[in-house]
Amino acid sequence: MRGSAPDGGYCGQEARELLVRRLDWASNETWFEDGRGRSLSVVTNGDRAAVSLRDDAGGPVERLVDPNGTGDSGGYAMRDGQTDRRRDRDTVPFTLACRAVAYFVDHGVWPHEVTVESDR
Repeated sequence: MRGSAPDGGYCGQEARELLVRRLDWASNETWFEDGRGRSLSVVTNGDRAAVSLRDDAGGPVERLVDPNGTGDSGGYAMRDGQTDRRRDRDTVPFTLACRAVAYFVDHGVWPHEVTVESDR
């Protein structure tokens, strides 16, 4: 994932800190890209976050889900000015999203503590 490390990438801790800083700046949508054509998006309302991993070559999308999530919540502000509501099942707590993204950036796989669904 692109960032400030010598290879141009972020380490996990830098990615986590960026997510928190961007929320402080009222930037609710963050994208990370890697050299393999994948992009990782995080859209948050401050309490919960929608996290998805996309393959730019049209491959499957992976997203973090909360199998116990019920109801929905709003306030997911996108770069284009649109504000969405999302099912809580399709999002995870923001703190968990930050930990999962940091782990993914460092290891290239999701941590065992999250549930991942794929379009496959």
